[in-house]
Amino acid sequence: MNTFPVNRQMRRGGGPIHHGAPIPTSLGIAFPACVTEALIQVSKHVRLSSHGRSRPVLTKNNDLQLLIDNEIFCLTADRKGSRLSQLQEFTLINHLAHFFAERDEMNKYAYFEVLFLGREGESHVHEHRLRVLYRLASYALQFPVLQLYAQISLWLSKVGNSKPYAEELVAVLAEHYLKPSDSKIYEFLLPLETSCPEFTVFFVVYATRVLPINRPMAAVFASYINRNPGYFLKGFRDSPHLADIFRSEVFEKMLAYLLDIEVEPSEDRDAMNFHTAVMVLLDRWNSTIRKPLDISMLFDPKVRWSRFRCDALCIIGSKSLAACKMVINVRRFFPKTYNSYR
Repeated sequence: MNTFPVNRQMRRGGGPIHHGAPIPTSLGIAFPACVTEALIQVSKHVRLSSHGRSRPVLTKNNDLQLLIDNEIFCLTADRKGSRLSQLQEFTLINHLAHFFAERDEMNKYAYFEVLFLGREGESHVHEHRLRVLYRLASYALQFPVLQLYAQISLWLSKVGNSKPYAEELVAVLAEHYLKPSDSKIYEFLLPLETSCPEFTVFFVVYATRVLPINRPMAAVFASYINRNPGYFLKGFRDSPHLADIFRSEVFEKMLAYLLDIEVEPSEDRDAMNFHTAVMVLLDRWNSTIRKPLDISMLFDPKVRWSRFRCDALCIIGSKSLAACKMVINVRRFFPKTYNSYR
């Protein structure tokens, strides 16, 4: 399984495990001590910049950014890669998880910004920092340091649809937590619905671009939507580009997955939860979002009848003349079929 490796001792606050050859740094301190020292320097700069009227932009502080390049990310001389082994990079990620877990709320985004967004004009360095960030985000679900997702969501909201960062991050999380289809590791994603509901919107929008909907993805989607549907729909209302992707791509896939379910709802709680999520969206979408969902599949004569299809048509019957007529015709001409699903 392609999941992010987690050492339990490290995850629960134990000291990091150090492996690999010592990495020399400009501070003259070997890895990982150089990371600790550099993070202390970053903290000092952030605290100082938070006072006074004229706050310096730390992402533009070249000396500080060089310190971060050399002592935290340990870049190679050509600045196109890292000198760290995979295990050493894992140690770095553990250090960063501890660092963000201990930061005060007031300056958390400043720490996030200076560490991960300070090289946006340099493609190789910026991409390397983001790669570490994505792995940190995956690790943060199990560490756990879920407050990191508040900073991530703020950043992604600022970026909007100008960059593919949200899709890239969701791709990493989907690969790590939605495979294999019979695994329960997806449950590490569920606390985000209360700790950072803003991020759940990004996840639902982009996850189906990475994988087809499977049982873990369906369980996560259902939990996110059913937990707080009003907040979820508000996220779409406030981010029209996400709403457009969801209504034109994702909802059709959700509907197809639902209509392919053959078990009785009463026999499968996960199926019933997913069914409820789809019904909630059908019922409440138009009252929040201007552009409608694509529900053409419900009227496709090739789609088999099921309890789920019948319920969906009943939900939209009061808002759609076509749906109302279809339900009436089924009741009139196929009463046994209709009654078997009521």
